[in-house]
Amino acid sequence: MRYVVQDGDTYQRIAAKLYGAWEIYMLIKEYNLFRALSPGMILEIPTPRTAEVTHIVGAGQKPGFHDLSRSYYQVEHFAELLKSANPNVIPREGVRVRIPALVPEATYRAAQRLYKDLMGIAA
Repeated sequence: MRYVVQDGDTYQRIAAKLYGAWEIYMLIKEYNLFRALSPGMILEIPTPRTAEVTHIVGAGQKPGFHDLSRSYYQVEHFAELLKSANPNVIPREGVRVRIPALVPEATYRAAQRLYKDLMGIAA
């Protein structure tokens, strides 16, 4: 999805508008290489993880939390979230790692419907 930056937008406001959760604004900011916002610029908006999954570290896999963040969230920023969701876990072959959702599915879908309605975009 693409988003055209409006006057007064911040990454937090865009995340609140599109995800229903301002707290995950770093998903958009890091995905767009931390670019400064200006009205009219076009941002790529990644789809947030909306369901929790369990990852089992495979043989030969890069098991670090930064690598897992990049794999599951598309950016490295959420490595600390993974660490806090997996206390006392060291990701290595055969270990289960909890990958939490960034935003609940219902919250994300509601934000998307509201945004599309406000913008007059067909669902």
